Amino acid sequence: MVHHLNGDKQDFCPENLLALPSQDTYMGIEHIERERLRGRALLLDLDQMGLGSVDLPPDSSGQS
Repeated sequence: MVHHLNGDKQDFCPENLLALPSQDTYMGIEHIERERLRGRALLLDLDQMGLGSVDLPPDSSGQS
């Protein structure tokens, strides 16, 4: 699975792509980004979600 860091599914620049080991990892990252966009605090961190090895930028949604 590949995750587009800036959310643009048509942007295939290498710095925008994050290779993920599984669908579960992809879904976890999507969940984190949705919660950030909604301004909600995360109830679980990456380690608790089993995503501790994923190098996710602090705000990969493109929002500040």
